[in-house]
Amino acid sequence: NLFYIKEAKLRNMAYSMRLIRKKHPHYKSGIDWCNLDVTDIDADASDLKMNKGIMSGQLNRCSFNERSGLAMQKISGRAAIGRGQALMEDIHLLDAFTDARAKYFSMSFARPRDFRQFTEKIRLDGQLEKSRMSTRTVGFFLPAVSGMNLDLDAYGELHGTVEHFDISKMRVSLVGHEFSTG
Repeated sequence: NLFYIKEAKLRNMAYSMRLIRKKHPHYKSGIDWCNLDVTDIDADASDLKMNKGIMSGQLNRCSFNERSGLAMQKISGRAAIGRGQALMEDIHLLDAFTDARAKYFSMSFARPRDFRQFTEKIRLDGQLEKSRMSTRTVGFFLPAVSGMNLDLDAYGELHGTVEHFDISKMRVSLVGHEFSTG
Protein backbone atom coordinates (compact mmCIF):
# COMPACT_ATOMS: atom_id res chain seq x y z
CA ASN A 1 0.00 0.00 0.00
CA LEU A 2 1.17 3.49 -0.81
CA PHE A 3 -0.86 4.65 2.21
CA TYR A 4 -3.46 3.34 4.66
CA ILE A 5 -5.70 5.48 6.87
CA LYS A 6 -7.81 3.65 9.42
CA GLU A 7 -10.26 6.53 10.09
CA ALA A 8 -10.85 9.99 8.62
CA LYS A 9 -13.33 12.71 9.56
CA LEU A 10 -14.18 15.94 7.75
CA ARG A 11 -16.24 18.66 9.42
CA ASN A 12 -17.64 21.76 7.74
CA MET A 13 -15.32 21.48 4.73
CA ALA A 14 -15.80 23.14 1.34
CA TYR A 15 -14.69 22.18 -2.16
CA SER A 16 -14.72 24.30 -5.30
CA MET A 17 -13.66 23.34 -8.79
CA ARG A 18 -13.62 25.84 -11.63
CA LEU A 19 -12.92 25.08 -15.26
CA ILE A 20 -10.78 28.03 -16.32
CA ARG A 21 -11.31 28.04 -20.04
CA LYS A 22 -13.52 30.24 -22.14
CA LYS A 23 -15.59 27.52 -23.75
CA HIS A 24 -17.33 24.88 -21.67
CA PRO A 25 -20.79 23.30 -21.62
CA HIS A 26 -23.53 25.52 -20.24
CA TYR A 27 -25.86 23.86 -17.75
CA LYS A 28 -29.28 25.50 -17.54
CA SER A 29 -30.26 23.39 -14.54
CA GLY A 30 -28.74 20.83 -12.26
CA ILE A 31 -25.11 20.53 -11.23
CA ASP A 32 -22.63 22.51 -13.29
CA TRP A 33 -19.86 19.90 -13.50
CA CYS A 34 -17.42 22.53 -14.80
CA ASN A 35 -17.95 24.80 -11.77
CA LEU A 36 -18.63 22.75 -8.66
CA ASP A 37 -19.15 24.48 -5.34
CA VAL A 38 -19.73 22.02 -2.49
CA THR A 39 -20.08 23.31 1.07
CA ASP A 40 -20.97 22.03 4.54
CA ILE A 41 -19.18 18.74 3.88
CA ASP A 42 -19.28 16.41 6.86
CA ALA A 43 -17.89 12.91 6.34
CA ASP A 44 -16.69 9.84 8.20
CA ALA A 45 -14.62 7.30 6.30
CA SER A 46 -12.50 4.26 7.15
CA ASP A 47 -9.96 1.87 5.65
CA LEU A 48 -8.72 4.38 3.08
CA LYS A 49 -5.83 3.10 1.01
CA MET A 50 -3.93 3.47 -2.23
CA ASN A 51 -2.73 0.22 -3.76
CA LYS A 52 -1.52 -0.42 -7.34
CA GLY A 53 -3.00 2.83 -8.65
CA ILE A 54 -6.44 2.31 -7.06
CA MET A 55 -7.67 4.39 -4.13
CA SER A 56 -10.39 2.72 -2.07
CA GLY A 57 -12.21 2.93 1.23
CA GLN A 58 -15.47 2.87 3.14
CA LEU A 59 -17.60 6.02 3.25
CA ASN A 60 -19.59 5.52 6.44
CA ARG A 61 -21.47 8.80 6.14
CA CYS A 62 -21.24 12.01 4.15
CA SER A 63 -23.51 15.05 3.87
CA PHE A 64 -23.08 18.26 1.84
CA ASN A 65 -24.72 21.10 -0.08
CA GLU A 66 -23.98 22.01 -3.70
CA ARG A 67 -24.50 25.45 -5.26
CA SER A 68 -27.18 24.03 -7.60
CA GLY A 69 -29.44 23.45 -4.58
CA LEU A 70 -28.69 19.78 -4.00
CA ALA A 71 -28.67 19.16 -0.23
CA MET A 72 -27.50 15.60 0.40
CA GLN A 73 -28.30 14.40 3.91
CA LYS A 74 -26.45 11.10 3.64
CA ILE A 75 -24.27 9.14 1.27
CA SER A 76 -22.65 5.89 2.35
CA GLY A 77 -20.97 2.93 0.65
CA ARG A 78 -17.68 1.33 -0.34
CA ALA A 79 -15.74 3.18 -3.02
CA ALA A 80 -12.76 2.64 -5.32
CA ILE A 81 -11.31 4.88 -8.01
CA GLY A 82 -8.49 4.33 -10.46
CA ARG A 83 -7.58 3.00 -13.87
CA GLY A 84 -10.50 4.68 -15.62
CA GLN A 85 -13.30 3.79 -13.23
CA ALA A 86 -15.00 5.15 -10.14
CA LEU A 87 -17.01 2.40 -8.42
CA MET A 88 -19.27 2.59 -5.38
CA GLU A 89 -20.97 -0.45 -3.83
CA ASP A 90 -23.66 -0.90 -1.16
CA ILE A 91 -24.79 2.68 -1.64
CA HIS A 92 -27.35 4.62 0.36
CA LEU A 93 -28.35 8.15 -0.77
CA LEU A 94 -30.76 10.24 1.25
CA ASP A 95 -32.04 13.78 0.80
CA ALA A 96 -35.35 15.53 1.46
CA PHE A 97 -37.02 13.80 -1.53
CA THR A 98 -35.08 10.60 -2.30
CA ASP A 99 -34.15 7.48 -0.32
CA ALA A 100 -32.16 5.33 -2.73
CA ARG A 101 -30.12 2.17 -2.32
CA ALA A 102 -27.97 0.53 -4.95
CA LYS A 103 -25.91 -2.62 -5.12
CA TYR A 104 -23.39 -0.69 -7.22
CA PHE A 105 -22.86 2.40 -9.33
CA SER A 106 -19.86 3.05 -11.57
CA MET A 107 -18.55 5.81 -13.81
CA SER A 108 -16.09 4.73 -16.50
CA PHE A 109 -13.93 7.03 -18.57
CA ALA A 110 -11.03 6.90 -21.01
CA ARG A 111 -9.25 9.96 -19.59
CA PRO A 112 -9.90 12.20 -16.57
CA ARG A 113 -10.49 15.15 -18.93
CA ASP A 114 -13.62 13.32 -20.19
CA PHE A 115 -15.37 14.73 -17.10
CA ARG A 116 -15.39 18.06 -18.96
CA GLN A 117 -18.05 16.47 -21.18
CA PHE A 118 -19.70 14.41 -18.45
CA THR A 119 -23.10 13.95 -20.11
CA GLU A 120 -21.53 12.73 -23.35
CA LYS A 121 -18.38 10.82 -22.36
CA ILE A 122 -18.78 9.30 -18.89
CA ARG A 123 -20.38 5.84 -18.95
CA LEU A 124 -22.68 5.14 -16.02
CA ASP A 125 -23.66 1.64 -14.87
CA GLY A 126 -25.65 0.63 -11.82
CA GLN A 127 -28.03 -1.74 -10.13
CA LEU A 128 -30.69 0.04 -8.13
CA GLU A 129 -32.40 -1.78 -5.27
CA LYS A 130 -36.00 -0.89 -4.36
CA SER A 131 -35.82 2.86 -3.82
CA ARG A 132 -37.91 6.01 -3.65
CA MET A 133 -36.59 8.45 -6.23
CA SER A 134 -37.76 11.99 -6.83
CA THR A 135 -37.19 13.97 -10.00
CA ARG A 136 -36.48 16.88 -7.64
CA THR A 137 -33.24 15.03 -6.77
CA VAL A 138 -32.55 13.22 -10.04
CA GLY A 139 -32.87 16.51 -11.95
CA PHE A 140 -29.56 17.67 -10.47
CA PHE A 141 -27.84 14.82 -12.35
CA LEU A 142 -30.20 14.41 -15.34
CA PRO A 143 -31.23 17.89 -16.50
CA ALA A 144 -33.93 16.43 -18.80
CA VAL A 145 -36.14 15.73 -15.76
CA SER A 146 -35.36 19.02 -14.04
CA GLY A 147 -38.51 20.96 -13.19
CA MET A 148 -40.70 17.86 -12.94
CA ASN A 149 -42.19 17.02 -9.58
CA LEU A 150 -42.62 13.24 -9.64
CA ASP A 151 -41.94 10.59 -7.01
CA LEU A 152 -41.03 7.14 -8.30
CA ASP A 153 -40.51 3.74 -6.73
CA ALA A 154 -37.84 2.07 -8.84
CA TYR A 155 -35.42 -0.82 -9.05
CA GLY A 156 -33.32 -2.47 -11.75
CA GLU A 157 -30.31 -1.76 -13.92
CA LEU A 158 -29.14 1.29 -15.84
CA HIS A 159 -26.33 1.64 -18.36
CA GLY A 160 -24.92 4.27 -20.72
CA THR A 161 -24.09 7.97 -20.77
CA VAL A 162 -26.47 10.66 -19.54
CA GLU A 163 -27.23 11.45 -23.20
CA HIS A 164 -27.87 7.80 -24.11
CA PHE A 165 -29.24 5.99 -21.07
CA ASP A 166 -30.42 2.37 -21.32
CA ILE A 167 -33.01 1.68 -18.65
CA SER A 168 -34.51 -1.36 -20.36
CA LYS A 169 -34.09 -3.46 -17.19
CA MET A 170 -35.75 -0.97 -14.83
CA ARG A 171 -39.14 -1.27 -13.14
CA VAL A 172 -40.80 1.94 -12.08
CA SER A 173 -44.06 2.82 -10.39
CA LEU A 174 -45.58 6.28 -10.39
CA VAL A 175 -48.67 7.43 -8.50
CA GLY A 176 -50.04 3.92 -8.15
CA HIS A 177 -49.33 2.94 -11.78
CA GLU A 178 -46.59 0.48 -12.63
CA PHE A 179 -44.82 0.07 -15.93
CA SER A 180 -41.82 -1.93 -17.05
CA THR A 181 -39.10 -0.66 -19.36
CA GLY A 182 -38.06 -4.21 -20.30
